[in-house]
Amino acid sequence: TKFRLPEGFYGPDLYPGDVVKPPKHPGAPINAPWMSGNWYGGAIHDKAHGCPTCIIPTNRTNNYRRWYYAAVTWADYNLGMALKKLEEFGVQDNTIVVFHSDHGYQLGELNEWAKQTDTELATHIPLIIRVPWKKESIGKRTKVKAELIDMYKTLAELTGLGEVEEGVQGTSLATVFDNPENLPSDLKTKRAYSQIGRCGCQYYAKYHVKECDRGACAKVPLGEFDFMGYTMRTNDWRFTSWVAWDNTTMKVDWSKTAANELYDLRNDTGRNFDAPNYSLNLAGEPQYATMVSQFYEELKAVVNTW
Repeated sequence: TKFRLPEGFYGPDLYPGDVVKPPKHPGAPINAPWMSGNWYGGAIHDKAHGCPTCIIPTNRTNNYRRWYYAAVTWADYNLGMALKKLEEFGVQDNTIVVFHSDHGYQLGELNEWAKQTDTELATHIPLIIRVPWKKESIGKRTKVKAELIDMYKTLAELTGLGEVEEGVQGTSLATVFDNPENLPSDLKTKRAYSQIGRCGCQYYAKYHVKECDRGACAKVPLGEFDFMGYTMRTNDWRFTSWVAWDNTTMKVDWSKTAANELYDLRNDTGRNFDAPNYSLNLAGEPQYATMVSQFYEELKAVVNTW
């Protein structure tokens, strides 16, 4: 809204008329388990939103999207101002710059209007790292599956801080900056992981209301979780398991796995928010049974080390 953006960055001014298009896949993914979505809630307050098949009309969808695009443009402008300051101080050539968000977002794609899901769009973030003395990396893109948990070790190595103390999670991606397009063997197959809880009921403190059958876990104590969704992203696939949460042990019970998701992302460039393969869960298809089993065991083994 105009209350959050300065004049000159208003949505209708920057992105007028039909410049903004609605999502090509506004419905929930086919065969998606109920706990995988946030279709009943989200960050949108529109009378048409509130179920997996409740689609907000195109005119309002486009208006919400144009204001979000304007907010992103405002953020981009401020990043430019920060970079200019580095130049004014004369430190642009010996300063690492990291630009990232803490989550992705969904603007009507897959009938989601929020971040509280384990989907590709909710967990895939913008990540730009500039290391001016690593000339081979400037202006390049890489296919490594980077995670925010990797940043500590990566920056420690790039800045020459020495060994990181034992027990710190994540993988250093420092070698990527030597040749972003030709990854070391261990990083070529690196996975990225994410997780999110799901609850039968959640409490909205602002309105003093307890709401059930919504799926999300806002303001809910860990002991009242119902499921934990764990996701593993490989180079070509996205796999998620929804596992029952044991309120006594405060761990998941893998013997009570409720559902799996499998999405074919072999042709996904990361730049197309309307990629059609986000919309079809393949986990229940017989031809993918072996792959689902292998991914499930791999994911379980990793999660059990956390």
